[in-house]
Amino acid sequence: MVWVVVVLIRGGTDGWAPYPFLNPATGYGLVFTYVIGLTVLTIVTAAVVWLMSRLQLLKVQEPLSALARE
Repeated sequence: MVWVVVVLIRGGTDGWAPYPFLNPATGYGLVFTYVIGLTVLTIVTAAVVWLMSRLQLLKVQEPLSALARE
């Protein structure tokens, strides 16, 4: 989120943004919508991966230190 704030400040001062969806010239409402959408997508993806690991659908390798003790 800090990165988004920095990009918006820079975009507002010099008119440059690394991605078109973060360009403040398109309007801050649209930029806010994109940022919220990306945040939700990231949280949902993390939750799905976490849930898959809890349900043993995703194999998590043991650390090498645990294997060395055996």
